[in-house]
Amino acid sequence: MLLSFAALVVCIVELVYKCQKQKAVWRWKGILTWPWFYYRRRNRPFGNFKDIIGLVCALCQCIFAAIHYSFARRHADSPIKIYFWPLVFAFGLLCFKGLAK
Repeated sequence: MLLSFAALVVCIVELVYKCQKQKAVWRWKGILTWPWFYYRRRNRPFGNFKDIIGLVCALCQCIFAAIHYSFARRHADSPIKIYFWPLVFAFGLLCFKGLAK
């Protein structure tokens, strides 16, 4: 579980560093969209597919690790038998590399 939290923290710190380095700003793009970081000079969303899929997978892995830990402390069988988020992350990176070419 500690490794999942560490991966989540590293992912968030890396994104914050990239935001500060490239001077991204937080704003609403439109009425029906989610708020996100955008480049200051260009009207483009900040980040790429690899960064976003990494953050989502790290967050989900952290949640599932916490669930598994809570069941392990009570000496009960965990409802989650496998961790598939590393596979989702690897598939996302594979798609990203395929789309980049």
